[in-house]
Amino acid sequence: MIKTAESLLSTAQLSDDDAIRLDSIIQERFGKSLIPFVFEELMVVWVEKQQSLEQEWAELSKKLSKDRVLKTRLDVAMRTSELTEEEAAIHSELLTKMNGEQTKLTRLDSERRSMKSYVYAAEGFMQILEKDDVTLEAEDKDYLLEDSEEIASIIMRVAQNNVAWESLTDDEQSLITDYANIF
Repeated sequence: MIKTAESLLSTAQLSDDDAIRLDSIIQERFGKSLIPFVFEELMVVWVEKQQSLEQEWAELSKKLSKDRVLKTRLDVAMRTSELTEEEAAIHSELLTKMNGEQTKLTRLDSERRSMKSYVYAAEGFMQILEKDDVTLEAEDKDYLLEDSEEIASIIMRVAQNNVAWESLTDDEQSLITDYANIF
């Protein structure tokens, strides 16, 4: 365990052999696999990221709403009378600014929704890890065991490589969504 820890500290990487050896040591000493510990830490980071995205989206959405109201007011004023130089400048600035804000809001919305799916799917996988086959069968969730290895692989790939939702295959997106919805 110390040798593996030294390797992690010096290189910040863990070979497959070291991971298997560490997993067997943890399994032997604590009766649990290394995977739940890894997923717990992953969940903490992803939940924080999801909350950050939610907050950023809410703030930008509120700002864009205010800009829309101001633009609408200026549009009405433009139709009923002439705008002052200052109002015309504000109107022009709003037109330019709002396009960028809308694009960013759309991107943030997509990111936060995919992050939410990742978090819920990882939570679902954690629940699968924490239960034995008999418990899952009793809960009528034993069908989840078939895809659990694949879902773990997808989640780990996403976590390690910061994979965007759009780059996942339709089947992978469907599997993530299914796990997210179930749990």
